[in-house]
Amino acid sequence: MSVSGLLTLLTQGSGLSTLVAVRCVCLLSWRGESSGAFLGKRVGPFAERFTVKIAHHSTNAKCHDAALNALSALQSSNVATAPFFTNYLPQVTAVSVDHWLHSEAGAVLLLRHPRDYWGSLNRVLTHNTDGIDARHLVWIGARCLDLLAFVHSRGWTHGALSLDHFLVQPQDHAMMFVGWSQARPSGADAAARARDVSMLAWSLGRLISVLNTCDAATEPTLRDDVPAPLAELLVQIKRAA
Repeated sequence: MSVSGLLTLLTQGSGLSTLVAVRCVCLLSWRGESSGAFLGKRVGPFAERFTVKIAHHSTNAKCHDAALNALSALQSSNVATAPFFTNYLPQVTAVSVDHWLHSEAGAVLLLRHPRDYWGSLNRVLTHNTDGIDARHLVWIGARCLDLLAFVHSRGWTHGALSLDHFLVQPQDHAMMFVGWSQARPSGADAAARARDVSMLAWSLGRLISVLNTCDAATEPTLRDDVPAPLAELLVQIKRAA
């Protein structure tokens, strides 16, 4: 699949359908099992940037449905706190393809590219192999817990919280959840919400753990320099799950 391909997508907004041409200019670092992510730019006088998620095969027509349903519902929430929290969720711009230069490409999900976000927490660890300063975990954890509480309060679960799916913006101490392909309406499913909390607790612990002491199947071993109150807080989050 060429990263310089041209997409023409049908967008829906305010009851109108319009075509927007987007050129995929480079492959982003993320590549999942069902789709890859590209950086795209609008063709025309307005240099708007997008994250373009393209399914690996044309048969994957439904692979973006979960993300589309969850993000659309969350973005349209009318509770008082929604305008704040939805700033830290991906914004869907287009969902269907009118033309793609390579016929083997599958379904496309077009998202507004988040500005000023440095990268994922997994990328943070690649640059800080001994983990991050525990003081940074305080604001990272607070932002993530608040955002997850909003998602759960609106009746949804993320389903795939991992270091790859947390984007960080250090300057403004902001966090964004991405990777919504496993999102589901939670309803009364307390177990699904608990899994989200458990995955978040594991990810936070991994940021301040001893190098190479854990994987997805084991608990992180926290470094000796982690303050006891913070370590206890992570335990309490885990118990709350």
